[in-house]
Amino acid sequence: MKKLFISLTFLIFYSVNLNAHEYRIHSHESDKWFLQESLEPLEAKFISYDGNSVFLKELKTNIVLNYDLSEFSMEDQLLILKRHKIAEKINRKFSSKKIERIINKSFIAKKYNVFLIVFLIVFSFLIFQFLPNQNKTLSLIFSFLSLSFLIFIACNSEEVISGPNEQIVDQVSNEDSQNDASSDNTSSANNNNNNNNNPQISSEDDYLEAIKTYFDDFSEVTITNDDEYFYVNSYSWPEHQMGVGITSWQEQVPIPQNYTGDNSWQIPLKPELSVSPIDTSVNLFRGAIAIAINGVPIFNVLNNRGENAYEKGELDNWGGHFGRGDDYHYHMIPTHLEDIVGKNQPLAFGLDGFPVYGLTNEPLDNAFGRYDENGNYMYHASSDSPYYMPYVVGKINIINDGIEPQPSQNPIRPSNGFKPVAGATVTGFFQTGTNAFSFEYTVDGIKYYVNYNWDEDCKFTFTYVDENGGTSNLPHNGSLQDDSTENSESFVNQKACVDVNLNSSNTGD
Repeated sequence: MKKLFISLTFLIFYSVNLNAHEYRIHSHESDKWFLQESLEPLEAKFISYDGNSVFLKELKTNIVLNYDLSEFSMEDQLLILKRHKIAEKINRKFSSKKIERIINKSFIAKKYNVFLIVFLIVFSFLIFQFLPNQNKTLSLIFSFLSLSFLIFIACNSEEVISGPNEQIVDQVSNEDSQNDASSDNTSSANNNNNNNNNPQISSEDDYLEAIKTYFDDFSEVTITNDDEYFYVNSYSWPEHQMGVGITSWQEQVPIPQNYTGDNSWQIPLKPELSVSPIDTSVNLFRGAIAIAINGVPIFNVLNNRGENAYEKGELDNWGGHFGRGDDYHYHMIPTHLEDIVGKNQPLAFGLDGFPVYGLTNEPLDNAFGRYDENGNYMYHASSDSPYYMPYVVGKINIINDGIEPQPSQNPIRPSNGFKPVAGATVTGFFQTGTNAFSFEYTVDGIKYYVNYNWDEDCKFTFTYVDENGGTSNLPHNGSLQDDSTENSESFVNQKACVDVNLNSSNTGD
């Protein structure tokens, strides 16, 4: 009986071991979360993410904790977003019947394993009872080998993982990884993308009407269209301040640009993905690559010297500055426009036709883009350099390192002699009358002004003074020579001022 007891104990031990193996919780490093302000990991189970808050259940206390996504390390943020994406996919892809079938399958596997365990216990008992004493050792060896084989089969079969429907999560995760591999490849083909690439739009007419509404909040912007394109007409004159905050200034001031009629911005109504996305870190330094919903063009984040305009201090508090044509344009996505139009609305359209949205917690591809739930492609702004559109993924026509066609500018002053003004910070921009402005910059605590205006004959006059009205010792005098004794100059440009009448009601003061 003693040997029988030892044998049964041996079998029960392995049976429990096997059962524990089958139902064990898969523990991994994702149960350790790192907060940016703490050196010690937080041991907790992930519960959910609602788009704003992350909910975790602390392992030691079972207390539910609540954190903002931004409080986690970047690696953990990506893990949270991945799990959230998988959970959403479960809700969309799996019906209750499919879930029931998977659970039933797991239940059948469990019963099968239990049956084998019971059978081996009974079989071993019978061997002990009826075999001669000299063969009882053989029965122990047989039992051990049988249980080992069963353990091996269990280890290599589909395991039951703890947590609600996590078996389904694994299946969806595999599908999701395959989908991500294709969607993250910015050189993918058209992806059946001949339909309108905008969320929740069911027809071309609806899409066009939706586009027009995106620009409705800005009075100086109008939209026209034909069968292939919609056209953005504007004067590139935003309804917000300009210039203030620039710490690297090269004598330019804002002049309205006549981007209307045949000189308007042309955007494809049916954008198509290119098989060869354009890398904007080494291309497209000339001209715009997108147009904002307030009619202001958006250039590459890199300036025409290949430097990051934002990081060089060349941009104002709204992400824009003035080019050599005295044209105001952005080098960043104007996320501040969300204060006017709200979140989850396009803030711009790439010249390839795809919309550009603000910041998001959704995982993005190499072009800072993603597909929405309807399979429509969109770009997003990012808080990471280069901040937007590292690649242009749509089909475009490139001439002389710029996307064509796009509007031409109407510079007033010849800019070949313009130079950086050492130590200058732009500190103000004011309207002083109809089509009259004063541009203020400060050097070594002294304020300097470029006062300019244009009359009904399109004569533009620029006057350069310091805060005391003096005309000497100016850092530079616009297009005047450094040794010039003059502090005023005039130019005539009909194209630049036709139909433009900027009064105090639309200056963006």
